[in-house]
Amino acid sequence: MPNLFYLGMQMKINATYMLPAWIAGRYNKEERLAIIFNNLAGETYLFEEDTADLMALLLEQEYCQEFSTIALAERLGCSEDDLDPFLNELVGQRILVKEIPSSGEIAALKDKVVEAKKAFLTQSAGTERLQSVFELVDTEYRDRIEKHGIPSSVSIELTYGCNEMCVHCYNPNLSREKCAVKKVASDELVTEDYYSVLDQLADMGVPKVLFTGGDPFVKKDFIKILQYAHKKKFAVDIYTNGQSLYNNPGLYEQVVTCFPHTIGLSLYSVDPAVHESVTRVKGSCEKTKAIADRLCSDGVGMTIKCPIMRLNKESYKAVYDFAISHNAVPEFEVNITSSIDGDEYAVNNLRLTEEDFRTVLADPMIPLSTEGSRAERIMDRSPEMQFCGAGVDSFNIKPDGTISPCIAFGMGCSNVKNAPLAIIWKESKELRRVRSLRYKDSDRCGKESYCRYCNRCIGQSYTEKGVPENYSTDNCFIAKIRESLVI
Repeated sequence: MPNLFYLGMQMKINATYMLPAWIAGRYNKEERLAIIFNNLAGETYLFEEDTADLMALLLEQEYCQEFSTIALAERLGCSEDDLDPFLNELVGQRILVKEIPSSGEIAALKDKVVEAKKAFLTQSAGTERLQSVFELVDTEYRDRIEKHGIPSSVSIELTYGCNEMCVHCYNPNLSREKCAVKKVASDELVTEDYYSVLDQLADMGVPKVLFTGGDPFVKKDFIKILQYAHKKKFAVDIYTNGQSLYNNPGLYEQVVTCFPHTIGLSLYSVDPAVHESVTRVKGSCEKTKAIADRLCSDGVGMTIKCPIMRLNKESYKAVYDFAISHNAVPEFEVNITSSIDGDEYAVNNLRLTEEDFRTVLADPMIPLSTEGSRAERIMDRSPEMQFCGAGVDSFNIKPDGTISPCIAFGMGCSNVKNAPLAIIWKESKELRRVRSLRYKDSDRCGKESYCRYCNRCIGQSYTEKGVPENYSTDNCFIAKIRESLVI
């Protein structure tokens, strides 16, 4: 007769789990806090203290490699009896799996995710609520680690090259007035440089990176860079027009298997004539919409990014409907800006008129996400308040390796080729100056009644005035309109 007790013990000892490829995250030792991104389900979790310590060990595991609870229990100083129930809860949340799911099982999981997203988005009214919901966990993690001097996100401009020629782009390699795209810069970082950058960011404890451009897919070996970021367990956002994904189905499949956190698609109108008046590329509208179809069916987190300008002011509402129908969060922006290099073509020729601003900003159906998601935070204009998170909880890396406080902030702050990122982040005199700035340091900001309605951008101030402290004429203009509509 077999020894049932012995067999039970054997089963417990041999219990194994795996970390699935759709999980990303970071652990902060100082706070004993872990953020976990389930990029299959589009869910984000925070774990504290003992459970955070456990998540740190799980994040050390290679994807889809079996591990036993024995070693975990020993390192945590607990028993397997204490550990297994919690690990099984993680299996229920698809943070862990007990066996590698088949392609059919993954497809079934994606179908469930798609239906859940559809139900949530159709019940949620307006982009402001959507943004606040999706930002909630990220914001709490950011606030907890910021005091330890750790950025919560880093944007990486891989290239200025692009396969569209959008007339409003702030990219300094675009001459908007002449409508011509300059050649890709010859001093761009190469693939091995980005491996080093990603290693350094992981060592710093950064949980999330954004790949953008230009269009990141124009960058040689971008898929290798993306795969490396996935291996390092970053939550990865990608901003793209989708053209390369449409033209190369094999590339699309490689991207999806990296389980990006979100893919942001630029869509200026569902009307091809309007969209292509912006991109100046024939067929670009249908290609972008086709990629949105595929991303939706595959359950990939998606945003639809749509700046509102004179060219699409009559059709942006249809973009909102398109986004919701594709389980995507719509993101609108009204502040068409000058190029970082100072070119004012877009401001002079594309920005909404004052009458148009009043119409759009008064639209109750589509609160503008860039402003709306920050509405509560920007109401407080106390003298000691920092302007924004640029250089405080995030920074940007330009194609040549130059560090800047954010994408829209052209101030150079050393270069990744010259010093380790951790040293630049802590010791750059430019970044330290930006962090020191408060509303009391501004010549006007925070001192007018309409300031409480301003989406203050120190990057735009820097572009306009050459210093970040001074007010932005463009921001003031929009804030005054917003105030008048409220009053």
